[in-house]
Amino acid sequence: MSTLQIPLTSRIPTRGPEAKVRFWPGENSWGKNPHGKPLYRVIWSQSRTYRIGGCWGDNGEIEYRWAPYYFGRSEWVLEKWLSPKEYGGTKEEWDRSNINEELAAHGIFVYAMGPYPTEGWYEHCYSFPSDAPPNLQAIVPLLEETKKLTFAQIKAGLGLYHERKKKEWESRVEDGLKDALPAFGFAPTNLGSTKPTGDTAGLTKSHELKKAMRNYTGVPETEAPIDPNSLPRHGVSMGRPKLPPKETT
Repeated sequence: MSTLQIPLTSRIPTRGPEAKVRFWPGENSWGKNPHGKPLYRVIWSQSRTYRIGGCWGDNGEIEYRWAPYYFGRSEWVLEKWLSPKEYGGTKEEWDRSNINEELAAHGIFVYAMGPYPTEGWYEHCYSFPSDAPPNLQAIVPLLEETKKLTFAQIKAGLGLYHERKKKEWESRVEDGLKDALPAFGFAPTNLGSTKPTGDTAGLTKSHELKKAMRNYTGVPETEAPIDPNSLPRHGVSMGRPKLPPKETT
């Protein structure tokens, strides 16, 4: 029967009685279920276990063991009680879907997820932030309010939520691009403190800009010569070509 054995993993189940659930020391429950237990409860994730049934690989025993329910998580969680049918359907459905068929063929009846939960089941519905105490007054009423909504309303609400998140993301990207651009975009800018340029002088026509440059350099009102060696080369800043220096007397 070695092929029926459940291999042991890092989620090592324990033998014996179920571990005691650790409740939040402050307000830790809300409402009552038909069995007089909390309808909502706040517990420490590492204290919650559940039953696994089968033939175990360490000793070949066929038995139920307790495994961590929130494996790898360390947080305060809010759980809501579900009726047996809400959680597992009917007993017939539960037994049919959970029975170990190989063991059953040998006349041994054991269920992978344990026996049918006749008193219901607690299921995770919220994880509280680690930097703030659990607040049932803020969370539970919101969860209860969703019971009044239809599936179509919930779907529409989720659509609006994701659309809002998309717009927020697009807005952040747009702001980031604006911050990365020069102060005046890609328009010409004045790179010198005294040198006149078209954007700072308010000159938009080419002949007006040429005239202003000639006045600045003292070159007569003729076409100003440009030294080919002053033209930008590969790897050099692509600024405006430099004009010849002013003549001195």
